[in-house]
Amino acid sequence: MARRRYGADDLDHVLDLVVLDPDSDVEPTLSEDDIVLSEEDGDLPENRAASPGDSENELDDDDVVGDAADDDVGSASSDSDGENEGISAKTHVEAVEALAEGDDGSEGIWVKQNVEPNVPPFTGQPGIKMPLPDDPTPLDYVKLFFTAQFWVMLVTETNRFARAYIDANAETLARRSLARSWTPVTVAEMKVFLGLFLNMGLVPKPELDHYWSTDPIIATPFYSRTMPRERFTSIMNFLHFMDNAEEDPNDKLSKIRPLLTLLQERFMSVYTPNEYISIDEELVAFKGRISFRQYIPSKRARFGMKIYALCEDSGYLFNLIVYVGKDNETFCPEKVKELGVSGAVVHKLVEPLLGKGYKLYVDNWYTSIPIATYLKGNATGVCGTIRKNRIGLPKRIANFKGLKKGHFLYRSGGGMMFIKLQDTKEVHFLSTMHKANVEPTGKRDRQRRPVRKLRLVQDYNKKMGGVDKNDEMLSFYTAARKSRKWYKKLAVHLIEQALLNAYILHRKSNRMTHFDFVKHALKALIAEGKAEMVAHAEAAAAATGGATGTKRMDSHFLRYIPATEKKANPQKQCVVCYGKGNRKDVRTMCADCLGNPGYCIPCFEESHRGK
Repeated sequence: MARRRYGADDLDHVLDLVVLDPDSDVEPTLSEDDIVLSEEDGDLPENRAASPGDSENELDDDDVVGDAADDDVGSASSDSDGENEGISAKTHVEAVEALAEGDDGSEGIWVKQNVEPNVPPFTGQPGIKMPLPDDPTPLDYVKLFFTAQFWVMLVTETNRFARAYIDANAETLARRSLARSWTPVTVAEMKVFLGLFLNMGLVPKPELDHYWSTDPIIATPFYSRTMPRERFTSIMNFLHFMDNAEEDPNDKLSKIRPLLTLLQERFMSVYTPNEYISIDEELVAFKGRISFRQYIPSKRARFGMKIYALCEDSGYLFNLIVYVGKDNETFCPEKVKELGVSGAVVHKLVEPLLGKGYKLYVDNWYTSIPIATYLKGNATGVCGTIRKNRIGLPKRIANFKGLKKGHFLYRSGGGMMFIKLQDTKEVHFLSTMHKANVEPTGKRDRQRRPVRKLRLVQDYNKKMGGVDKNDEMLSFYTAARKSRKWYKKLAVHLIEQALLNAYILHRKSNRMTHFDFVKHALKALIAEGKAEMVAHAEAAAAATGGATGTKRMDSHFLRYIPATEKKANPQKQCVVCYGKGNRKDVRTMCADCLGNPGYCIPCFEESHRGK
């Protein structure tokens, strides 16, 4: 058909003249008499007839639809006051039909129809599912995840591993090895240790020893007053999460499995997310030798352990899968065969939320026709970018070349909408929740003209960032340090993830910065641990018979604290003086009380004689 060339001003004039009945299925048309050319355009070029042999990439004038087109061509709707506002071709997203005239645009299940999606209603009940005090503190939110079972597991496995290590290496240990002075850790002491460790994310220093330095320019007296450096280092070295005797050679995560299972269950049971969720990857930095180390150049760490994460749009981590390689039994073989590996990942992460009307956003590795169909059949919407070579997509649209920036093509079928958008590069979308409509973004360009984008693109940009937000917030106050043990690196990530989840829940009803939340929560945790240590020491002293005089003092002995490799005369705080609010560093300890607490001579005699 004949073609004419028009300038930008002519296009704006044409768009202003288009009037369309919203209930009509007829595309807008204009006669040439309606078009008045600007003087600067001069004479028009000669008309050119399109030959029947033109390829399908050739676009007819009838295939380009402007600003006021109806839903069948996927362009913007008019403003709320009923007047169509002129949008230049540079800022307006146009619907471009790429097929030859007379083609109905069908290809398999895909047809050129901009149908209204059938989005299931959201029936979930988001919110915290565990009881909290009337006026909860930051520590109360942290305790939703750091339960009694959590502390008992850490203490039990750490003491078990320390005893096994010492017994196995008793003859080869150095004379001043910290292992020789090991005493079993208690729940109270573990609380203090973990609080001090996580607090290192608020006060970062390059070396661990710097936290106990007496150099005024870098000193942090709080650490030396709370726990001796040697004791902190001993607990750090022996920190463990499972019984080595029960290690499963077929489970690559057996070293961390108890902690991973416990926290994963708490993430899902403590809180139910709102209707907008997303799935993406996280990377826990690690450059050591493990079979499942991954290289992801787009991540800041690049090398490490990959985690598939499902997050709420607030950043709350609801579910996760640690990737351990292709040869694993993480996923059901039937689901892998039905949905593919990426579909099996999505299924396992979102399974607890199926059938409740959740709206899931994913990137192009997860999106496919099978998983979209499966989720739609389970009352769950999905929207994501998709690779154009996925099986089942309309190939003529997916492979079309020559779109201008801001133009898009669409096809619908099977309750899904496929869109090809030309941005800086071509992007493909698949959604069961959207139609191909363009809406104002509420922003204006440099010429103060309103900017319009596909509703699908606007929703994707707003709701897809849950995992990225989680990853970003984790990086603010991380206490992670270099380690040769991959499971300790992963354990720190999981524990910090629990702390972040606690903050996100606290933020929903309280106004407090992330820094202040972590500071108050850890300060309270350390104080609680120290109070329990003092109470335990007093109870141990009373158990010796001091209170009733039935047990002689000489059943317990006051001894000097053994020298260490770095300190010839180590000291502890007197636990009785500390309980009275006074600090008193001493060189002596009770060798028979649990934990070998420090005592000054008067306090030892008083607590052990009952005076």
